[in-house]
Amino acid sequence: MIRVNVETIKDSKGNTLLFQKEADLSNTDIEEISFAGPVNVKIEFTSSGKIIEAEGTIEAAIQRPCDRCLRRAEFLVEAPFKETYFPAGTTQDILKDEWISFKNEVIDIEPEVLKSLIMAMPMKILCDQNCRGLCPSCGQNLNTGKCACSHEDIDPRLAELRELIKDKHGDKI
Repeated sequence: MIRVNVETIKDSKGNTLLFQKEADLSNTDIEEISFAGPVNVKIEFTSSGKIIEAEGTIEAAIQRPCDRCLRRAEFLVEAPFKETYFPAGTTQDILKDEWISFKNEVIDIEPEVLKSLIMAMPMKILCDQNCRGLCPSCGQNLNTGKCACSHEDIDPRLAELRELIKDKHGDKI
């Protein structure tokens, strides 16, 4: 868990707290993320007297399988962090849906840190920009060598027509 004690700033308007930590999140149960090292968290918490706004950045080295060849790829993700927290029991007139409550003087920011990292991850993970992927027939990693498969490009919409012609003329096609 990544917990921040905001006791010194929570009731004083304009007070700030700079939170920096290298957190070990390797035990998280989120399958989208496998960490290659500690997560660097740098967040500034600012009190308005009633709410606490948190803004900063999160950096993490993440490992995922390459989307083309399934080899392990490691890449750096830098995510912005911006959240608003309010003490539990605050009256409903100042609350908004996206604000997050906290009890006592401690805020657990780990769920929002993970959410920010997931949102900042690239859509396609590649081990290398020139990754050739796997052979669709035999599964050979084409980055390490060629496969022995015949690579005839046949439009799948015409594959049935090819079979009809093959039956009529034998295997001379």
